[in-house]
This record gives sequence, C-alpha cells and structure tokens, in this order.
Amino acid sequence: ADAEVELYITADSTFGSSIDDISAMHVNCDLIVYFGTDLSSSGTISTIVAPVKASYDYTCCADKILKEIVENNYKDVLLLSDLRHYHLLGSVRDELRQVLELSTPVGQDGVVGVGKCTVEIAQLPPSADLDNWHSTSTSASTKSTVQADSSADATTVGGLTVNNTILENNNLVLVYIGNHPEHLQNMLFSMNNKTIVHVNPSPSGDNTNVADQSSTCVVKTYDSNTHSKELLSRY
Repeated sequence: ADAEVELYITADSTFGSSIDDISAMHVNCDLIVYFGTDLSSSGTISTIVAPVKASYDYTCCADKILKEIVENNYKDVLLLSDLRHYHLLGSVRDELRQVLELSTPVGQDGVVGVGKCTVEIAQLPPSADLDNWHSTSTSASTKSTVQADSSADATTVGGLTVNNTILENNNLVLVYIGNHPEHLQNMLFSMNNKTIVHVNPSPSGDNTNVADQSSTCVVKTYDSNTHSKELLSRY
C-alpha cells in the first residue's frame, strides 16, 4: 500500500528568499521542496531545490568571454553562474571549446587564438542537482560523483561546488554568469587571489521571460585581491 504523506505548503515569504527550514522543523518535516534560487539553509533537513530558469543569449555570453580569453591569454577557465542561468552553462562551455580547440596562439598562421585553453564548469550543489539528487542521509557508498565533489574536498563558490584541486591552480580564471551581487561579492572575498570575469546576461533587469532574449550581456573583469580589500573598507 502507498504510504501516507503529509504535505505542507508555505507561501508566506517573498519568492527567492532563503530556504525556510525553520518552519519545516516546527512540523518535523523529513523533506523540503524549495522553489527559488537562494541556497541559504541550516542544512538540517534534506532539501530538493527546483530553481527557476532564466532565458539568456548564451552565444552572446560565449562571444564576450572568448574575447576576454583571447585578449588576456587565459589558459584555464572555470565557468560559474547563479542557479537561474546554470541550465545553459554547458552550452556556453561547448561554444568556447568548439572555437578554442581549433585556435592556435596569436601570430601563428595568422590565426587569432590562445592555443591550449581548458574550459570547465562548476557543479550544482547536490540539493539542486535534480538528476542526481540524494537525501543528506544517503550513505557515502551510494553517493554519485557530483555528490562526492561537494564534500570536504570541495569549496562552495557563488552557490556552486568546485573541487579544491581545481582552485589550487594559480592560473585559474573564474567567469561568473549572473546578476546576483551577493554571489559576486562572495567570490571576491573567498577567491582573493583569482581574476574574476563577471558576465551580466541581462543588465536591463532580471530576465525570466523565456521569449525575451533581447538584452545584451555586459562584461567586467575584477582583480579579486584588490576588490575584496575595497569591499572590506566599506563595512
């Protein structure tokens, strides 16, 4: 027989606010299903995150990122994004790889490129990886690669998980696609020895309309060591 399930719906918070595990604890919930983009949680209750997907022109983003790579001769690039833009992050990576794999260093055969350049993407946290989701009570032996990378061997950067061995690369450049200032500030504080390229895919405002891809992305590059000191001086 099917087990009885008690379902509680909370709608007393503004959309996009943090996971309300406090209310869930009041009724002894076993699982939270959260619709939003903020991953702030105490982590005491298993959570499934169903993020809203924002449409954006990923080819425009890829073109702008490629220009930064070529002009600055970057060799190792890690792509990050907020949850709303993550569903197209793999497409941005593929666009970049397609061009970079065919390119040669500047000056050779008249082809403008950067030679060998690796482009990888950060991983979703287990709670938001709907294809590989697992309960926090799942035994270590059954955890997938994605879940293992979010363990003590990984660091949370802008809400996504990155293996620490990747971050140890001194030549690594972080490229963040999104428009959440708090995620960018988190990166500037925590990655204070990295170059960070911020790509805002919808500078005119939050673009959650699938039919609207008219906004032109804007790119800005930060020296996180310098900007983290500037941010600290403001507070």
